[in-house]
Amino acid sequence: MLLKKSKKTKKNDEKITISSKFRKVAKLFGIPEEHLEFFYENRTRFSWNIKEKPKVQCTEQHCKYSTEFKEHSLDEHMIAKHNYKDIRCQEVNCTYLAYSQKSFGQHKARFHGTGSRNSNLRFDHKCRYSNCSFSAKCDFLLQSHNKIHENMLLPCFCCPFRTSDPKSIKNHMMSHFNLQSFECEICKRKFNTPSAIRTHERYNHAEMQKCEDCGQDFKTYGSFRRHRTGLS
Repeated sequence: MLLKKSKKTKKNDEKITISSKFRKVAKLFGIPEEHLEFFYENRTRFSWNIKEKPKVQCTEQHCKYSTEFKEHSLDEHMIAKHNYKDIRCQEVNCTYLAYSQKSFGQHKARFHGTGSRNSNLRFDHKCRYSNCSFSAKCDFLLQSHNKIHENMLLPCFCCPFRTSDPKSIKNHMMSHFNLQSFECEICKRKFNTPSAIRTHERYNHAEMQKCEDCGQDFKTYGSFRRHRTGLS
């Protein structure tokens, strides 16, 4: 199974129906149920030849390691080379299990600290845990929040990565297979994930993210462009 080049990937966040024919092919390759949608959406970008061994890449920055696509194929590499390890959150009413020191730090900052989840805004859907001040606009967002409290995470088939967000697991898989579907609006360079584009813009196009008229700074070129065109 080798990657094929694709001119453009259609973005579609709607729930899709996976054909029975594709399910049979996926079963031959050992693709787990939780990743079927990802592979079905990107099916034209792979060569489905059972005789060819698929490769998955390490998702850590600057690491070129790749190995055969199979369950837990990158676990040993991530543990030995990138110090991945399970770290249990000790906060009250939180059983979150981080997969690395970095993911644990992000969880502490965003979920229990002063990250973006803390806001002066208060919504109707409130967290049921008394020590948590989180509230959400809708029940779906609240349920996503509760999954972190209860460690109901989506695991990666190949490595220790875990997340509560279905979109994050898809972006993670994009990195494993180097599917560059996100294009910088300025220089047209392509990336695996939206976060990679934001990092690229911040370090390479910072001068394009300050409004000359009002002096406002923007974190991404996309938000700057929407401001300039009157869409925000």
